[in-house]
Amino acid sequence: MATDEEKEFVFQVIEQAVDAIVSEVVEGHYEALTQEPQLTSKIADAIEHTIKKMDVGDLNVQVEVRDFPAQGRGALEGKVGADVYISVAVIPENREDVSKGMLAQAKWDHSAKDPKLSEQIRKMMERSESSSYVWVYGPNGVTCYPAGDYINPDSAGAGGHR
Repeated sequence: MATDEEKEFVFQVIEQAVDAIVSEVVEGHYEALTQEPQLTSKIADAIEHTIKKMDVGDLNVQVEVRDFPAQGRGALEGKVGADVYISVAVIPENREDVSKGMLAQAKWDHSAKDPKLSEQIRKMMERSESSSYVWVYGPNGVTCYPAGDYINPDSAGAGGHR
């Protein structure tokens, strides 16, 4: 039977893997002509194909990633405020899974002050205040900010944004 510490360790391993995948994809496309929605879709695909399922001890891990369409009738990005949703389920032998998820709105570093961003953050935080993030794509990878810190850079631990 997995302990809470073992489950938390698995979440940390997945967090590190996601960080590495996102940074690698961003670095590979920063100087290219890749547009932000397509880059976010490439990131979602890379995460899913790299860590979709894994076993750690007696824990089964499932990762699902969904990018939200930004254009067209009923585009979900406009409703949710996010570009991507990442869901992680850690399933022990007793099948009582522990799930965590995050919403992220992505911006290139040169468009990180997009006037629409405040509204996008508000929509994400209506769904999940503690699991909403802003990803800023830069030449050395991605910087991930808690959404509340991004719109309130003077809050504790925020460190602001560039």
